This record gives sequence, C-alpha cells and structure tokens, in this order.
Amino acid sequence: MHEPRFLQIHYLTPYTGVLINRDDTGLAKRLPFGGTMRTRISSQCLKRHWRVADDPHALKFIDGFQDSFRSREIVNRKIFGAWSKVENEAVIQVLKDSFVKIIYGDKAKADDKKTRQTLLLGEKEIDFLSDAAQMLANDSDGDKKQAEKLVKEWIGEKSNKKKKKNIY
Repeated sequence: MHEPRFLQIHYLTPYTGVLINRDDTGLAKRLPFGGTMRTRISSQCLKRHWRVADDPHALKFIDGFQDSFRSREIVNRKIFGAWSKVENEAVIQVLKDSFVKIIYGDKAKADDKKTRQTLLLGEKEIDFLSDAAQMLANDSDGDKKQAEKLVKEWIGEKSNKKKKKNIY
C-alpha cells in the first residue's frame, strides 16, 4: 500500500488594501501569520485583482474570453448607454424602470441604486438586453403607454418560453 502524499504551500502575496475583510467595528481584520500581524484579504479582493490585472497572464488574454461587468448600474450605464440620450426621454424612463424591475426584482427602484444588488453580466447578456430595449423604444413610437404595453408583452413572451422549456 502506498503512503498518501500531501503538499501544502503557504506564500505571501502583496495586494493593495481594497475590499479587505472588516470586523463589526469597521476595522480591518488581522491575524498572526509568519510571525507578524497581517491584514486578511477577502476573496472579493483577489477576484477584483484577477479581473483588473493587466499583464501577460491577465484573464483577457485567455482564448474565448468575454468581458463582463459588475455593477448596480448596469441598466443605466450599459443597457441604456449613449443611444438612449437621443430617444424620447419619457419612453426611455418607462423602459429603464421596467428593465430595473426585470433585472433586479420588484423591490428595486430605478432612481435608488441602494435598492439593487450588484450583478455580474457578460457582454452577450448586456448586448441582448440593450438590443431589446432599443427595439422596444423604436416600436413605441414615442408613446409612454405603448412602451409599457410592449414591455409587458415582451416579458410575457420570455416567461412563456421558459415555461415551455421547463415542461419536458
């Protein structure tokens, strides 16, 4: 019978002090490591470092890489980007309110980002939602009520397709 092997590696890596773990008083959590007190770094901090790294080993150089965006303001900044500034403001506001509720849930408010969770969406998802928003804005012909009706129909189509897929 062979003897089990186990290799454990400990190493110190310097990271900037962003997204560090905090205790209930808001101070950075610390622990003794390597004979000295060190600040604990959260997994969020590590993941952020990996996302924003700009070196030859960065994620963006992996084959098939697609960018993604992590924000509470994906609807305002990405889905309704520059194109929405040239459209009818009333229609765009109706669509933004609807898309905020679709994406973040019924309790989310378009004018209060604190009511929304931070989401991570890929480029494909954002492009799909942006195209849908543009289509709804164009089809509404500048009429708020028509925009509301079109959004409800669009939501109904999407939920009916999900139900049909889940039957089998």
